[in-house]
Amino acid sequence: MSSKTILCITFGFVGGVLWQSVFRLGTNFTLLLAVLAGLSFIYFRLNHETREWLYLSLILVGIILGGLRFQVKDESNFANQVELTSFPVTLTGEVVAEPEERDVGQRLVFQPESWPVRVVLNAAPYPKFFYGERLKVTGKLTRVDNFLADSGQLVPYADYLAAEEIYFQIWQPKIEPVDSEPDNRLRSSLIVFKHWLLERLDRGLPEPEASLAAGLTLGAKRPLGESLTADLRETSLIHIIVLSGYNLSIIATAIFLLLKRFSLRPRIIIAAAAVSLFTLMVGAGPAALRALIMTLIALGAQLSGRRYLAGRALLFAGVLMVVINPKVLVFDPGFQLSFLATAGLIYLSPLITKWLARLRSPITRELIATTLAAQLAVLPWFLSKGIILSPLALPANLLVLPLVPLAMFAGFATMLVPALGLFAWLPTHYILVLAHFVANLIG
Repeated sequence: MSSKTILCITFGFVGGVLWQSVFRLGTNFTLLLAVLAGLSFIYFRLNHETREWLYLSLILVGIILGGLRFQVKDESNFANQVELTSFPVTLTGEVVAEPEERDVGQRLVFQPESWPVRVVLNAAPYPKFFYGERLKVTGKLTRVDNFLADSGQLVPYADYLAAEEIYFQIWQPKIEPVDSEPDNRLRSSLIVFKHWLLERLDRGLPEPEASLAAGLTLGAKRPLGESLTADLRETSLIHIIVLSGYNLSIIATAIFLLLKRFSLRPRIIIAAAAVSLFTLMVGAGPAALRALIMTLIALGAQLSGRRYLAGRALLFAGVLMVVINPKVLVFDPGFQLSFLATAGLIYLSPLITKWLARLRSPITRELIATTLAAQLAVLPWFLSKGIILSPLALPANLLVLPLVPLAMFAGFATMLVPALGLFAWLPTHYILVLAHFVANLIG
């Protein structure tokens, strides 16, 4: 299969997912596309010099495949058939994601037995529940809806959750644990290990620095408080607590250094296994999963001696994630922002670096270039959502980003040796103080 054939089918597939996400492909329209694809292919067979008709037929086939993949993944029809009443319902099932701690409780993603859709449980802060735990839940089942923010803008909360097939929620349910073994023992064991690391981090760091360090190092969703969270959002620094390729590169680099006496092959295999397990442990969110795929491609290229092309790796990672879950293309802002920011680093950063050639310090030049590239790449997305970035976001990022690697390394060190907590407190406290200071200037 030629590269043009793959490109045409891939382009059509993504287009089909996009069309299905926005307009929904009906049966008649799908049949029409199939007829047009067939006619285009027949015309090509009759006249081989017009290869454009072959490419058109391949694109149409890709559109059909993309629409069908979305339909297979989509469970909204089941959700629409669920009858909602004013009476409590009782469901038995499993916690299928690591619980998210909130200021006023905990948020659980719950998979009821024999249901293809999921339910959000907005539960009390105690007792704590864990990933893989089987529960018996009683409460009033309601549908997740979009809502208006304080600014009057519509927040597509329901669309965002639908990307993970979450259509319902239960507020303050009655929860009873059910004795059973978790279905995914590997991930459950990794989650236990993660909580052990976070407990050791809490020994060496006070709050809110501990929660910030937990987000920087392990992507832990712990409450920073409404005020500090608002400060990070207003200064466009909230992205630092979202796991990215940088976290995985640290792990891979550390393994290469620790195993420098070994040959290249075992180091690459161990590094690939380590970053895969780490991604599974931290929840395998869109940004982390995209970074994992690109990291594995880079390691594979190094093993085979081939050149690593970051742009192609990003496109492959993006398409693969759309194949796995086609709803992320339109409904998951985490996937969209991660993809755009990485594209900015790959394509815009080198151009900006050339424009800043007069700066003598290569570190300063690189820092400004990468920060500007990421900001410019995501700017159209924010503007399309009616979000205006503050002009102080750039200097805030320039003042914070150099400290992020230090904060991450110190956070990992504190997890291993809690007595080293002071070294993690200094950079994390600096980040929080700076974010608060800049947020006050903005608002």
